[in-house]
This record gives sequence, structure tokens and C-alpha cells, in this order.
Amino acid sequence: MMLDDPVKFEAKAREWAKRYAGVGGDLGLSEAEKQWRELDGFAEELVARFTNMGFEKRAIVAALRNVSVKRGTTDLAEEQAARVVEKLIGGL
Repeated sequence: MMLDDPVKFEAKAREWAKRYAGVGGDLGLSEAEKQWRELDGFAEELVARFTNMGFEKRAIVAALRNVSVKRGTTDLAEEQAARVVEKLIGGL
């Protein structure tokens, strides 16, 4: 198909990119699913603890990953929370 009909091939590739890779759309996800994906499985209340300090969600999620916080955890030990803040302040 790619050699015989490149226009049709490109249309099919775009369709698959939208359907299977989520390119150009939200794939009909609910708000809860979008939130869960945005937070990468980290508990909303845990992320809120750091957004209340003025940090952005993306940076918080990256810092939580970097410090190896388990997804679903709602509370951190003081030392682990301090390491997350260090990563956030230091820019990872």
C-alpha cells in the first residue's frame, strides 16, 4: 500500500497515530483518567502538597519519579519530602 498509494498510506498512518498513540487528541478519556495520566499515577493529594508550595505539576511528577516515590503513596517521610523539594528547587 505504501508504494502503490502513498496518499492512502499517509491517511492510514495518521488514523493509527491518533487511535493508538494519542496524537492530536485525548482519546475520549474521562477527566479522572486525564488527571491520572497527568500525575503519572501519583496521588493527587501528594502532588497538591507541592503545588501549594508554588511548584508546577510536571516538575513535581518528575521530582517524585527521580526520588523513586511509589505511585499511589499519599504521604512521604520528612527526609523523602525534603529530597523532592531539593530536586524541585535544583531543577532536577
